[in-house]
Amino acid sequence: MWIHCILTKAEKFGKERILPACFVCGILADKTFLNNKTDMAYTPFTPLQQLIIERIQREGPLTFAEYMRMALYEPNYGYYMTGSTRIGFEGADFFTSTDVSATLFANCLGRQLHQWWEKLGYRTPFVILEQGAGRGNLARGIQEWAA
Repeated sequence: MWIHCILTKAEKFGKERILPACFVCGILADKTFLNNKTDMAYTPFTPLQQLIIERIQREGPLTFAEYMRMALYEPNYGYYMTGSTRIGFEGADFFTSTDVSATLFANCLGRQLHQWWEKLGYRTPFVILEQGAGRGNLARGIQEWAA
């Protein structure tokens, strides 16, 4: 899978053909670098974009999973690695359902979890692991509901 995939006509190869190209770095499927404006050459805006471009030039296409790993977790540059992640409302990049109504959602989920635990015969330990993005509002809300 190509990141930011588009189709482009590759007339510079002597005959017209359609090739997938990465809009982020301008590399065609055969790793030819597009180097003029009509070929959609791309100048990176951030160090992370430069890393992605260099990686594609060195190793070829990235999978979507690897692209997302770099975008989110690349040391010093990934979204969650910069220390400036803003989750919530004012000035935030995004918000989650628990930011909107953590108490209501936690109460509903707490009740459902209790029903499942009851159906299991109150076996212990009954472990609940919350792995969502955010600040832990949902886990705290369920703990408060259960108290």
